[in-house]
Amino acid sequence: MLLTNWHVFPEAANARGAGANFLYEQGDTGLARGITFELDPDALFHADQKLDFAIVAVKPTAVTGELLSSLQFLSING
Repeated sequence: MLLTNWHVFPEAANARGAGANFLYEQGDTGLARGITFELDPDALFHADQKLDFAIVAVKPTAVTGELLSSLQFLSING
């Protein structure tokens, strides 16, 4: 799942066709592209304008074949 602000994805339609890029870096030799995963709002999407958040599912396989499960993650503690 990806958590962002409401204004980024106020509706599920806004997340369709969008992607999340992980592991990109800016270095002395330029920008490394990282790994891009397509978002999947049909699997999970919820947004709340008042609380200013949107949460959307991320497809498990990157557009280049890497697995999302191979990346580290940050857990949300409540």
